[in-house]
Amino acid sequence: MHIITPTEVVTIQFIPRISIANGVVKVIDESENKDISSDITHSYGSYSNGFTNMSLVFKADSFPVEGRFYTFKAYANNGQTLCYQDRLFCTSQTDFEKYTTNEGVYTEETSYNNEFVII
Repeated sequence: MHIITPTEVVTIQFIPRISIANGVVKVIDESENKDISSDITHSYGSYSNGFTNMSLVFKADSFPVEGRFYTFKAYANNGQTLCYQDRLFCTSQTDFEKYTTNEGVYTEETSYNNEFVII
C-alpha cells in the first residue's frame, strides 16, 4: 500500500511485472466506487533497477480525499496488460511510524496483570 497526500501531484515508486510501454493508469475511489482516472494525467519518470517512478497529476477539483482508499492499476501496451496493482491511502499525516487508523477508536485494556500463579 502506498501512502499519498491530498495534493495535486503524487509520486509513486513501484516494481512493475513487465516494463511499461504506452501505459494507461486506472484509479478507483473505493469509498464511492468511482473511476477517477479521467481526472488524472500521469507521466512515467525514471526506470532503474526494476523500479518505476510515476507522477500522478490530479485536476484541481479532484484531489485525493483525506482518509480514503484508492485502487491503483498500471497497464502496459495501451491498457492491454496489467503490470502493477496496489492500494493508495490518502492522509496528510507525515509521522508514519506513529500513524494508526484506529486513533481514538480502540482502547487497550489495562485492568489486569499478566502474572501466572503456579500451585
